[in-house]
Amino acid sequence: MCRTDLLVYIEKDDEKTAESFFKVTNRPSTSEEDVKHVHWRKALPWAQNSLICREILARLVSESVSQHDLITLTAENSIVLSMFDSLLLKVEARFHPFGESRTTHSDGVPYLSQCLRQLFLAEHAKKPKRVQHFVTLPLVSHSEELDMRGPTALSAEEINARAVGPSSPSDVQSSDLLIRKFTQCASHYVLISRTVQFLENHMVKFNDPQFNWKWIRVTPIFSMIALTFVNRGYENLGKFTTLIRISDSSITLVTKEAQQIECRRDMEMVENALLLMAAHFLLNSSQVLSRAYGWQLFHANSNAFDSTGNFAPTFYTCNQNGTKRVFVQFRTDGSPHSIFIKDHRKNPLQIFVPGKLDGVMDLQKAPPNGEAKGGKHHKPPGSRSKWSQATSVERIIWISAIPFRMLLCLINITVFFVAYFGFMLPVLWAKPLWPRFYWFYEGKLYMWLQAFIAYWGYTADYDVYEYGEDIRKYGEKDRVLVIVNHQSTADVPTLFTVLQTKGVATRKTIWLMDVMFRWTPFGIIGRMHGDYFIQQGKATRDKELIRLKGHLQKVFWDRDRRWVILFPEGGFYYKRKETSQKYAKENNFPHLEHCTLPRMGAIKAVLEEIGPRQDEEQNGLARSASTSSKIKLIKDTVGAIREKKYVKDTRPPIKYVLDVTIAYPNGQPLSIGTLCFGTREQCDIAVHYRMFDAEQVPFRNDIALRDWLYNLYAEKDKLLDNYYKNGEFTPGDEGTRIVFNWWRIVGQWAFWTISFLLQVKFLFWTVRFASSYFFGFLCVLWTVCRITKTKLLFLVPNV
Repeated sequence: MCRTDLLVYIEKDDEKTAESFFKVTNRPSTSEEDVKHVHWRKALPWAQNSLICREILARLVSESVSQHDLITLTAENSIVLSMFDSLLLKVEARFHPFGESRTTHSDGVPYLSQCLRQLFLAEHAKKPKRVQHFVTLPLVSHSEELDMRGPTALSAEEINARAVGPSSPSDVQSSDLLIRKFTQCASHYVLISRTVQFLENHMVKFNDPQFNWKWIRVTPIFSMIALTFVNRGYENLGKFTTLIRISDSSITLVTKEAQQIECRRDMEMVENALLLMAAHFLLNSSQVLSRAYGWQLFHANSNAFDSTGNFAPTFYTCNQNGTKRVFVQFRTDGSPHSIFIKDHRKNPLQIFVPGKLDGVMDLQKAPPNGEAKGGKHHKPPGSRSKWSQATSVERIIWISAIPFRMLLCLINITVFFVAYFGFMLPVLWAKPLWPRFYWFYEGKLYMWLQAFIAYWGYTADYDVYEYGEDIRKYGEKDRVLVIVNHQSTADVPTLFTVLQTKGVATRKTIWLMDVMFRWTPFGIIGRMHGDYFIQQGKATRDKELIRLKGHLQKVFWDRDRRWVILFPEGGFYYKRKETSQKYAKENNFPHLEHCTLPRMGAIKAVLEEIGPRQDEEQNGLARSASTSSKIKLIKDTVGAIREKKYVKDTRPPIKYVLDVTIAYPNGQPLSIGTLCFGTREQCDIAVHYRMFDAEQVPFRNDIALRDWLYNLYAEKDKLLDNYYKNGEFTPGDEGTRIVFNWWRIVGQWAFWTISFLLQVKFLFWTVRFASSYFFGFLCVLWTVCRITKTKLLFLVPNV
């Protein structure tokens, strides 16, 4: 005795397959004595399964004889059926001992084995008689199939005639045979497997547009997939959805316009059809983008062919001035799309961008300022005003929100400024007595000031994305020199935004900024915090560097500062661009398009004063700190509680140099007014990080430091150029969006507003009380003098 299972195989018809398909398998057996020890609860299902498997195999062999259009081969305990594309379908009875130890087989297709069993059992599970349901109704004129005249409406002969009993083999149609149903399921399984494999492979191959797919219907002989095309980076342009219908005999693509593309079983035809749909989708997206950029569309031909006879839709457009023309040919044979650009001010240029639509629009830069004389100046997305892109309802909402945004921005200048000093006055005693607590308290207020300004752009839908290295790990203990390119007044609020996620460094910074900000509300608070204001000019340059070193010597370690932030360019990009490029050309320095040559005076002064030290100096400080700690252990312990004395003794230097690159959409910076009032359409601000070891910066040699900085800014200029053209600093670098909690934003505004009102009320009460007390004192004093007839010389002047 032995147990039996059915295994189903699908293999290619070749010599190796034939040898393995028709290999005779041995039938193991189990003695009757061993079978008697098997419990009947286990033996009964095993025996039933063996009988079912043998019956299925016998049924397939029997039905294959009558099917003349189906080529079958019968071997011992197996049957082989021919399928399409030289595929063979084999059903084999596999035997193993009748016992607990069952040999598992990893070969075969388990799904088809289960499907064959279900098809066989479904026929035998059908009831021999169809149950009749009668409902008494007065209607008798309906069809005979829906007879509801009651139990006496039909005679016994009619009921027996309508009953469905087990059909004889002669009455069964060819489509109802088990072998036909099973071959349909197997064919559908093969087409499903091919389609899924094709889609998974081409999801990686398609760079743009991207497509996503999901199942919307799955049956043993018919399935349907929804395929959606989306443009990378331009998801708001819309989507294109097509359906893939998979039966047992063919694969059909259904377009959005209900057009059907019959691909039979040929996956190459499926690929060509999808490439054609992708080309049409890119063509439609290009039309939408050209209108958004203000370009004139000449033609968009979806029925064009290339030189080899393949479909190749074409797209032709030009800018408003007619100075640039772009011709695009979208390939459907898998080769890169062809992009031809004609610039009337230069020579014709042909550019190939492999499978990427946004490469077209990256080359369609808006004309520089002043080029569009006599015409309307069209700006690319991200650079246009919110008014020009808003609907009538959105314009009304935006105008209504301007007073509220103005009020929220003025809170920083008035409410926060006054409340800040209201919170600082009660703790001024701690500055000489308990400086560690004082600077922690002041740092928290300073961090909230930065957060307030950071919320301006966030609430106006200007998101900040971080690229490059993850610098959060440097914000707790490391001391860093931060170098930033300077383009506009929005640079500082952008840095405030990124600093909110950098831990302790957020409240332990030193800003080096122009002296013009010294008497602004932020400058006054920054001066109390320890920021430094530089007086620019050749006459005061040397003195300023000496003063800067002295300031760092007093502040950096005494207040335990971590990051020093400065703008080496010394001014805004648009103010220094021409001068910088002229200076670079005269002295054979790098030509920069998106930033200016940096000045090294402040960087050199910072690194010389608080940067990496020589080994002898470092060892001397360590010995000094060690000796003092042994002699005055108790005093230093108390000093550590009062202030971080070990920081003042060891003077840990700057360990890293952080290069920060800020990029605005299309190279057009935002301003602080734009952040306040939200006058530009929604756009993103990109910030890129690169970290360097401070030991690698040659700050002790002026020439070497200059060359290092110029090379650094040349690389920064390339990063900006890549971002403005391709939308990314480096290929594959995905940014991380900085997100603020809205409850935190509303809570901070409410807290500071309420604090301001309470402080004003307290101040008013204090002044009123003091004035009343002083007036009462004067009245009492005057009365006493009248009684004693004493002349108040300090009140009544001696004429």
